Amino acid sequence: MAIDAKTGAKVWDVPTFDKRHSYVSTGAPRVAKGLVFIGNGGGEYGVRGYISAYDAASGKLKWRFYTVPGDPRSGPDHAASDPQMAIAAKTWTGEWWKYGGGGTVWDAIVYDPELDQLYFGVGNGSPWDRKVRSPGGGDNLFLSSIVAVKPETGEYLWHFQETPGETWDFTATQPIVLATLKLGGTPRKVIMHAPKDGFFYVLDRQSGKFISGQAIIPMAKAADTPKGMPISWAYGLDPNSRPLENPEARYLNGPALVTPSGLGAHNWQPMSYSPQTGLVYIPVRRTFGPYESIARFEYRERLQNTGNASTPSFGRGNAVAEPLRKAPRGELLAWDPVTQKPVWSVPSQFVKNGGSLATAGGLVFWPEANGTFAAFDARNGHKLWSSDAGMSMVGPPITYRVNGVQYLAVMSGAAFGAPVRIAGLRPKSRVLVYRLGGKAVLPPYPKPDPIPAPPHMVVDAGTQAEGAAAYAEYCAACHGGEADGMSVVPDLRRSPVIQEPEAFRAVLTGSLADRGMPDFARWISAERTEAIRAHIASLAARGRERP
Repeated sequence: MAIDAKTGAKVWDVPTFDKRHSYVSTGAPRVAKGLVFIGNGGGEYGVRGYISAYDAASGKLKWRFYTVPGDPRSGPDHAASDPQMAIAAKTWTGEWWKYGGGGTVWDAIVYDPELDQLYFGVGNGSPWDRKVRSPGGGDNLFLSSIVAVKPETGEYLWHFQETPGETWDFTATQPIVLATLKLGGTPRKVIMHAPKDGFFYVLDRQSGKFISGQAIIPMAKAADTPKGMPISWAYGLDPNSRPLENPEARYLNGPALVTPSGLGAHNWQPMSYSPQTGLVYIPVRRTFGPYESIARFEYRERLQNTGNASTPSFGRGNAVAEPLRKAPRGELLAWDPVTQKPVWSVPSQFVKNGGSLATAGGLVFWPEANGTFAAFDARNGHKLWSSDAGMSMVGPPITYRVNGVQYLAVMSGAAFGAPVRIAGLRPKSRVLVYRLGGKAVLPPYPKPDPIPAPPHMVVDAGTQAEGAAAYAEYCAACHGGEADGMSVVPDLRRSPVIQEPEAFRAVLTGSLADRGMPDFARWISAERTEAIRAHIASLAARGRERP
């Protein structure tokens, strides 16, 4: 949507995808050369990715580039990507188009004014499990790739695939940083990228040629991994940039515990680069997750279709050893892109921390998921200042100047998977602005309302277990492992609909479809609905017992 910046009046609006399919739009558009570039999301829901360019003045579609091939029976797309789709299709097998294929471009779009090129990162496969979407194997272009095109036409220039045959939700949609580095004594225009897969890549941005790559988290051969510990999906890169995979990580012959998880070693929270220090500051995640193929995969329209039978959750009740439960953590990592080595790091007990901001004052600002907003010396990582926001912060800070005064701004408020500082608190998102000499005091958050008494339900152990499993499969991704809502979705423990079976069943069968709640009528029987309700009731009872 385009609005008049002076009046707020709408100038034009256009749909960027067909709403009959489960696309979403979560990434910010980018604007350059009189065009607006935007992709889409929904890789878990069975869609086919693409990026579109619209005329900034009129909203007219100028070009579209698809990232994975479509149904060959439908013929060409009549899109900028047509020549490449014929080539990409040779890297796929089976009938992937029935599941969309994935490859959504939900972030990481950047225009290069020096070379007049547009770069974008491509997302994961749909379903995750390559055995489902491409049973004969293959690299599955252009999944988990950076693609360069001409901005005016979308004409293909080059691509670099980071995770061939992606099967772990390893997107390449993390922010792309453009810089000039002195390599071997010669200045080179480069792309720096830290995607989910755990490697830091430096590419020549004119040609896409691989320059260097190194792991930013511990990676090892499966044979060198202690029994019971997560297996690295890869332990290095060969001279041609091809990942050196641990075959066991592809969960071909049974479940596997893999690092990093689908949360990635680095996600959408931006990293920053300081030309002063020559360092990149990356919000790193040390994660792992379980992967297991579904014996008889069935595509479910408008629901998640990962092809992964395991629930990537290590909350209460999940059979994971305590040392592993405590293993995931985060850190702010200062990385030298020339030597491909760490310089310093600041550890965090939280995984989903915010993005970093490097400033010309020699500082790096970094918000943690526990609500701590801090400034560090960009050279050595010494903490110089901090502020308690009182609530989680998972986005990046920004800085700007008004009338000669510099300000810092950051958003606070619970987000998916980030801890809520006050138990049961419904998130009240706030924009916090700081400056030197600021005197304002943050108002306290109100105390949370108590959890109402849950319905009295007597169920046997089998029903309780079935409810827990069904909740993990259908509900936990949005409502959280403890049904506390995590962010803007309802805290089910406090929801009045769990009190009455009819009301609860109505919600699961489409009564709130206009608000984004899927219709599960085809997939969840009335009996399973009651089992899920019983599980939520048990979570509510447990929540009432806590202080």
